Amino acid sequence: MMACPLTVVDSMRWMLSTVVVSTRSYEVVIRPSSSSVFSPAYCQATAMTGMLIAGKMSVGVRAMTTGLAIRIRSARTMKVYGRSSATRTIHMDEGASEHGAGEAPRQGARYHPVMANKTLEYRDGAVTLKGYLADDGRPGARPGVVLFPEATGVGDHVIERARRLAALGYVALAADPYGDGRQAQDLPQAIELMNAVRSDVGRWRARAQAALDALCAQPGVDRTKVAAIGYCFGGSTALELGRSGAPLSAVVSFHGGLAAPKPEDAKNIRAKVLVCHGADDSLVPPEQVAAFEALMRDTKVDWQLCVYGGAVHSFTNPDADKLGNPAFAYNAAADRRSWAAMLSVFEEAFGAR
Repeated sequence: MMACPLTVVDSMRWMLSTVVVSTRSYEVVIRPSSSSVFSPAYCQATAMTGMLIAGKMSVGVRAMTTGLAIRIRSARTMKVYGRSSATRTIHMDEGASEHGAGEAPRQGARYHPVMANKTLEYRDGAVTLKGYLADDGRPGARPGVVLFPEATGVGDHVIERARRLAALGYVALAADPYGDGRQAQDLPQAIELMNAVRSDVGRWRARAQAALDALCAQPGVDRTKVAAIGYCFGGSTALELGRSGAPLSAVVSFHGGLAAPKPEDAKNIRAKVLVCHGADDSLVPPEQVAAFEALMRDTKVDWQLCVYGGAVHSFTNPDADKLGNPAFAYNAAADRRSWAAMLSVFEEAFGAR
């Protein structure tokens, strides 16, 4: 199969600003011009078929943004990010175009995002922490997102999510929960490390606050627009940071534990809260979910709980099935829907972008 020259086509006078396409191995960013009428408009691709052939990519994508359906065939220049920090730039044929009847192609200006994927060292008292910072380097202050990982520590899953957020224009920091970037080698060790942190609520919150402070110290971050999200143990951490009264605009938990060590602190939450929960998650039983709902009803917090049928724990992690434990499994539909729900909350919390 031959790769074809790539162009960007939309149905609204060629006003495309940004499209993000993710696969298991690559993240592709198409960004023709910062002067687009919809700039900055951010789209999340919901389906993709693509391949790299002789340095070119053939793409067919259906993507959605607010009120705008786009059919993307290609782009003149693409940045392709692998799972490592390596970056490839693919230059396409300048004269390529594709358009329907009555449409005129728009000559988009070439834009080269510079993705800063790097280890970021910061401290929590005497502990040196090594997070992962993703920033595409666009000018101006932008919303920031701190991501708290699963109990295994900073790994491929949370790094991939940080890169996706950076490609959408956010400054994203995957936080180190344990120090020195330590990662658990198996589930028992992950539980041991997790319990050591959360056994002391004050220390747990301080560790999360250190990550938030490190994010806000980055020059590209608008400190009035920051969010905390997390996965499993990281979801619990994001909620606990919210309960500390941290100045957050949004808190999102994906398949995280919902127990509150200090229930009375729920009233301190200043952010919009989204909890994305698997209906069949045996690690977060219905009693815990009901207690969380009752607790939140007694506050004035803007909160929502999205429950995904058929989903169990770790439903956003494609590698969850490798654990060989039926309590942990990837669910593509729940992953896609929960990501879209998060972006919707971000739009409400940060305003149109």
